[in-house]
Amino acid sequence: MLNRIITPKYKGKIKDWGKLHSFTQTVDAASYPVFEPNPGGQQEIFDRLSLSSIYGGAYRWYWILGGINSGKSTCAAAFICNQARLDPSIRILITANSYPQLMMSTLVALAEFCEKFGYKLEPSLPSPEDTAAKIAALKHCKIEGAYCFVRSADSFTGATEKAKQGGRGIQVRIVWWDEGSYNDRMCFQTIDGRLGRGAGSVKGIGIISSSINRINPFNWTYDLFASDRRDELQKQIYGSTIIPTTENIHADPDFVRSQEASLTPELRALELEGRFVSITTGRVFNYFKRDRHLKSLSVNLNLYVCVSFDFNRSPATCLIAQSSGRSVEVVREFYLLESDTMQLAEAVAQYLRKLGVSVLVYGDSTGIQRTANSKFTNWQIVWDTFSRHGVYGVRKYPDRNASVLDSVHSVNNAFNRDEIFIDPSCKELIADLEFLTWDKNDKIDKRDIKRSHLGDCLRYLIDGILPYRRETIKRSGRWG
Repeated sequence: MLNRIITPKYKGKIKDWGKLHSFTQTVDAASYPVFEPNPGGQQEIFDRLSLSSIYGGAYRWYWILGGINSGKSTCAAAFICNQARLDPSIRILITANSYPQLMMSTLVALAEFCEKFGYKLEPSLPSPEDTAAKIAALKHCKIEGAYCFVRSADSFTGATEKAKQGGRGIQVRIVWWDEGSYNDRMCFQTIDGRLGRGAGSVKGIGIISSSINRINPFNWTYDLFASDRRDELQKQIYGSTIIPTTENIHADPDFVRSQEASLTPELRALELEGRFVSITTGRVFNYFKRDRHLKSLSVNLNLYVCVSFDFNRSPATCLIAQSSGRSVEVVREFYLLESDTMQLAEAVAQYLRKLGVSVLVYGDSTGIQRTANSKFTNWQIVWDTFSRHGVYGVRKYPDRNASVLDSVHSVNNAFNRDEIFIDPSCKELIADLEFLTWDKNDKIDKRDIKRSHLGDCLRYLIDGILPYRRETIKRSGRWG
């Protein structure tokens, strides 16, 4: 029997059936049903990937972007099983973000698919759950004779050196990464370095089966697979298709109705429809909207340049902005990992020297305080560096910071009034605006040490230029 996953749309275009048939094992068609993709997203995925995998199409990674219970895992299992049948000499990587996720979700979906459609899976136990547990314990399996590594994402970017050892040296032709959008870009880059290597005649390709990251929808997966700002090369090698939950003809209708009834409109868009929206519930900067507040910007040499510092070692951060008095435009960010105030001040001063403009200096007022480890304050370092580079600046930061809540109100008020605009290149600032939430004590949740610092820079800047409390007094007739 020939490859059962090639869709009818492409069968007439395949010229070398001998090549295809040589990698295809015959099965008893009467014993097992033939997998037929659901109309819509699933059908599109196989239409776009079938020939790509055989004849070397452009895609290197493909995101099966599915809603809850949309059939995205079944779709991914069908694809990798098909590749194993095409060429049993290939090696495959099956990964998810944790071993519990692998054992209880990803591998169960694989075992169920193989059992239903007659693909040979080793080991194979009486139930899909037992099979998944056994494979997870062994950390490997075989599909149609093709060897599959089974690893969690920690094997590639684990917190300890021991955790990372499990992924080193792996070379694979095919990757299935379940719920990959919930991991970070570094993990993706590490796994990508293992892809397309080793024996095999099918094209190397990675499949991500994942819903949109509800915590940070506009993360690296959006940048690579969905953003309208991608360049032509990215569009060629990173493909994606949305499978809405409603397209799963095998799903229980009551499940869909219950989800629609229980989810907020934003979560319905994310979790059921696969649409990119920002979650505002619980967000610190909940008035920021991409479609309203992002636009391409450049420095106007006829205006002052505003800089705003937040002092940390990693990341060391600063924003470059300008203001006409009625709005603030953020044109650039500095986000330096494994850095310090001296390196940050040097980088910012070199940038400002080339512009040749005077600057207004905002930022964290606590930078005037000395620490036990230094006799110099952070602001002394900044001003000394500016002086050395011939940068003239005027101090605008106060002796004492406004309260966090007041400065957040200032930022949200300015966004609500469309008085802040941000250049799309400021990706770390945008991540802060979309990611930061309040914790249970009504404080900004800063458990992720890489987040919040550019958000802090923006708070200091906006509270200095467009403070909400001053606007409130002015509008009430008690100001000026």
